[in-house]
Amino acid sequence: MRLSAGKVEPRWLAADGMEAARSRQATYRLLAAMFLYPSHDRLERLRALARELSEEEDATAEIAVSPGPGRLLNRLRSLADLQMEEEYNALFSVKPKAPPYESVYVDPEGFNGGWIGVSLERIYGAAGVGVSENHKETPDHVAVELEFMAYLCSLEAQALAERDMTATARARQYQAAFLNQHLGLWFAPFAQRVREASPGSHYDAVADAADSFVAQELGSLGAGAPPSKPRIPRNGRAELLEGEATTSTGFPG
Repeated sequence: MRLSAGKVEPRWLAADGMEAARSRQATYRLLAAMFLYPSHDRLERLRALARELSEEEDATAEIAVSPGPGRLLNRLRSLADLQMEEEYNALFSVKPKAPPYESVYVDPEGFNGGWIGVSLERIYGAAGVGVSENHKETPDHVAVELEFMAYLCSLEAQALAERDMTATARARQYQAAFLNQHLGLWFAPFAQRVREASPGSHYDAVADAADSFVAQELGSLGAGAPPSKPRIPRNGRAELLEGEATTSTGFPG
């Protein structure tokens, strides 16, 4: 909390609130990219981003992720592409040991898997986004849900830049609601499966960092019911996972 004009002001409304929102956006995007298939091109982009973040460590210094995003990315420099692909396939793709889908954890009997996907598509649509046609991931894939949180953080940062406190509050309400009703419901058991299935691996570290970050976000944002929808940017509909984490703060659209 900060003091401003004789009253207590939440930190997210303070002068550094926009920087914090951008840092959170960057972290969500990085984690989303790390849970996508590690193609050579994607790994090269992430390695380039590791070099960028090594020069901008202060950008994420206040985010309690262990290891930090920069150090997490630097692990990629010592890992061969084939090793990454084998780990990914064993965990998430071929007879997956840790399926990266919300429906597996919140609906283990499989009765409502389709409803969960439809519900998520409606949530994304209400916020002005959809999953990029260039990706085959379902709406409940972990990377899609992490990227959606990155998008909501970008709305918060944009609203703060325009000093629109109503839009800022709505963006944060939407973040809290999505965490409490979707991502935050199942990420911890998913991360636990990754840790148990592949101890000491790159994905063990990624899952641990992401689990820590999501738990921190749940504590920071608290519970929330979404407004009718957040304010959609004037440039209209964006696509989740389109462009991925090519810069530390950018979001396509």
